[in-house]
Amino acid sequence: MPFGYKILNRQKVEGYCGYTGEWGSFNVFVENRIANQVYRYDEWTKRKDGFGPLALFETRVQAENYICTGFNRHNKRIVECEYTRSVDNALWTINEYGYIDTLKYLPPGTILADKIKVLEILD
Repeated sequence: MPFGYKILNRQKVEGYCGYTGEWGSFNVFVENRIANQVYRYDEWTKRKDGFGPLALFETRVQAENYICTGFNRHNKRIVECEYTRSVDNALWTINEYGYIDTLKYLPPGTILADKIKVLEILD
C-alpha cells in the first residue's frame, strides 16, 4: 500500500473552548457542512456516509507547507499514513437539498483516499 502524510487537528469539545484529547480532521468544509473525522493510531479510518474521500499529501514537505499557510499551527500534527486511493477526483459532500457540493481548490500534492491508517506521529 502507498504512504502519505496527513495533517491532524486537535479536536475541540463541541460548544466549548476545550479539547477532547483526540486528533482528527475535517473531511471537507462545503456550504457550512463539516464532517469531523477522528484518526487513531494503527486503525483504519474510512470516509463517512454522505461525504467524499479523505485527503492527505504525497510528501511531508507539502503537508508542512500547507500548515505554514494556515492559522493555529500549534494545534496541528503531521502523521505518516498508509492509504487506499479513491477513484473520486474531488472532495465533496451532499448538501441539505440533496445536491453534491465540491471543494474547488485542492493544495498541491493532495491525494484522495477511501481509507487511511495512521502509522507514525511525526510532530
